[in-house]
Amino acid sequence: MSDRDGSTQLPAPSFEQELARFAEDLRDLRISCGNPALRTLGRQAPAARALSVSALSEAFTGRRLPRLDFLMAVVRTLLAIEDGRPVRHDDARLEAWRLRWQDMVRLQVADRRGRGIPGPDGGVGAAVPPPRGTPEPGGETLGGDGERPAVEEERLRAAVSEAEGIRAVATARAEQILVEAQAERDQAAVELARLRGRVADELAAAKAKARQEMAQAAADAARIREHAEQEAAQRLAAATAPPRPDGPDGAGNHTDGPDDTVRRPAGPDPEKYPRPRRRRGQDAVIRQEITLEEAAFGTTKEFQVDTAVTCATCSGAGAAPGTSAQECDTCQGRGQVSQVTRTFLGTTTSLRRCPRCQGFGTVVPAPCPELVCEDGRIRVRHTLTVKIPAGVDNGTRIQLAGEGEAGPGGGPAGDLYVEIEESAHPTFQRRGDDLHCTVTIPMTAAVLGTQVPLQTLDGPHDVDIRPGTQSGRSIPLHGRGITHLRSGGRGDLIMHIVVEIPTTLDAEQEQLVRQLAALRDEEHPSSRFAPGEQGLFSRLKDAFNGR
Repeated sequence: MSDRDGSTQLPAPSFEQELARFAEDLRDLRISCGNPALRTLGRQAPAARALSVSALSEAFTGRRLPRLDFLMAVVRTLLAIEDGRPVRHDDARLEAWRLRWQDMVRLQVADRRGRGIPGPDGGVGAAVPPPRGTPEPGGETLGGDGERPAVEEERLRAAVSEAEGIRAVATARAEQILVEAQAERDQAAVELARLRGRVADELAAAKAKARQEMAQAAADAARIREHAEQEAAQRLAAATAPPRPDGPDGAGNHTDGPDDTVRRPAGPDPEKYPRPRRRRGQDAVIRQEITLEEAAFGTTKEFQVDTAVTCATCSGAGAAPGTSAQECDTCQGRGQVSQVTRTFLGTTTSLRRCPRCQGFGTVVPAPCPELVCEDGRIRVRHTLTVKIPAGVDNGTRIQLAGEGEAGPGGGPAGDLYVEIEESAHPTFQRRGDDLHCTVTIPMTAAVLGTQVPLQTLDGPHDVDIRPGTQSGRSIPLHGRGITHLRSGGRGDLIMHIVVEIPTTLDAEQEQLVRQLAALRDEEHPSSRFAPGEQGLFSRLKDAFNGR
């Protein structure tokens, strides 16, 4: 085809050709995004969920031009897959596909009119434009130069307006979804910050508690070490004392007297290398206060003790689970190394403890993960029950075998010794297994005799005071003292009498005493009194005068 000026004009592309190019570009976009499956794409594109797989296939093969909302949903999904993040509604790439779709719609309408195919409204286009003035449906006429009918333009404007309305609704919905997503993200950020602060607070509290427990454990270790040093000093002081015979009591416990010394097998020689990691634990001594009644008849006591027990995590090995001690590569397991000293007299060689393994010959590459574990032991506080036999005294020790500190390296535990401290009694004084008390009675009761109620350890008891009892007399109550520790039976209760002489008398009382002295011929000294002795009245008179 040639124009009037002689230039050649290429034919305009048809709708089918442009639709094929349109579908090819859509396929290229899909391939650049990893060529997702149609079912997968349909699930990810919200506007395409109502369409079948065949509708998606027609869009990518070019058999039909898709709707604008369907095309925008598919293209936005593909672009989001390609970018790895959501695509905004005002993205330039979306706008380019929207303009291209509008051009395709115009080309489709023009192509149908040119080929006489029924249009969207059921009308038929003409291959040759109708003459000028030919009536059209709706009363519109076409000009002689082939202008588009007014009804087609009106419908196209209506379609474009509807598309713009759909676009506005979709844009508003997208912005609302974006705002909601932003609000949810801000809420999630606030919640995350709150959780982080809570975790930080809990971690700080856990660290503070761990430091406090470590300080308490160090204080307990220092106290037990002090007890051990005192015990060692006592053993050293009593090393030359002859041992007293002792044996188990009726409770099955081993008891020592007040002067007995606890002896334990000597540990390994500290100068002998390599030193074993598994060693016997130290003995411990605690003091328990009891009353006189509990010492006389025996009792059962519960008390708390701070001691070292085998760590359950490492089973006393001191190494992390699944690991073990390895031979020291410095001393090759000997526990000691040679040290060469050069002097002006020559070279001397001496042996000293290996500084790396501390003389054990082995090292622990992975220590126990417990923070308070030391040498396979941890410090704990637990409650023990001990049966105190009858007859114990101040300084008596009760041995609890295996209740002392656990040994390092999983070694056997030492022994625990409970040392008895007897509290003072308000009435009785203990001397061995006998009890002593002092009872004051008036002069008349000593002269005439009486009964004195006494609260003994076995209960109330009336003691007979014979007439004429003198001050300083002792009245024994057999079998009412302290139980013998090993031989059975009980000691005695000895009551000491003190006669109280009145210091003031009225006239009538003095007259009666004088009459008694006269009746007893004791008012004046007589030959029956030994030199230096006095009669009753004289003794009373001296007592009254304070002599």
